[in-house]
Amino acid sequence: MDVNLLKTRVKSDALNSTQTGFGGTVLDSSIHLKKMGVSQEEGKKVLINLLLMALFTFLAKMYTDTSKSSERKLRKKLQANIVQIEKEIKSKKDLVKEFSKYKVEGDEFKRKIMAVKELSRFRLHELKALDYLQEIIPEKLWFKNVNYEDRIFVLEGAALEQKAFSDFLIEMENSNFFHDIQIRKSIEEKTARGTEVIFEVQARLKVI
Repeated sequence: MDVNLLKTRVKSDALNSTQTGFGGTVLDSSIHLKKMGVSQEEGKKVLINLLLMALFTFLAKMYTDTSKSSERKLRKKLQANIVQIEKEIKSKKDLVKEFSKYKVEGDEFKRKIMAVKELSRFRLHELKALDYLQEIIPEKLWFKNVNYEDRIFVLEGAALEQKAFSDFLIEMENSNFFHDIQIRKSIEEKTARGTEVIFEVQARLKVI
């Protein structure tokens, strides 16, 4: 029987170069299967399964290596994002502090504006009260002194007759400017013009 040793060797070398991934070659596995009495068809199936298992092992290793690399990149990216977020939070905190400072200053400014408006409104009310006093002065009555402090008017004057003084008091009581009117002094004195009523009246300015 003629045997082609060169051909047999070439096939053997080719088979030997195919690793199964389990410490041997396809040829080793084939010879082992033959010894176990496994048929050629079944042996092919076993060899295919072995090749698939080897391929799966190889792919699993590649996937693991890729996953580790991706995980490192992801972790690095996350750390960079955390640093950036911390910077933004610090910046926002500084902005909030600055805003709070301006808000306090703004509230104080608004309060002052309201106080000025209220004072202006009250000053206008005071001026209107003085104008009203001048309007209701009878012909035979005049003021010698007018004092105003803490919403209280103190009026010192004289009248040529009692009726003029009485009419003046009635006008004050009926006004929208004065209340709590008190006669602190009312006496008759002889002067060069005749008998005069010397008076001192206190009145409180109404709150608007």
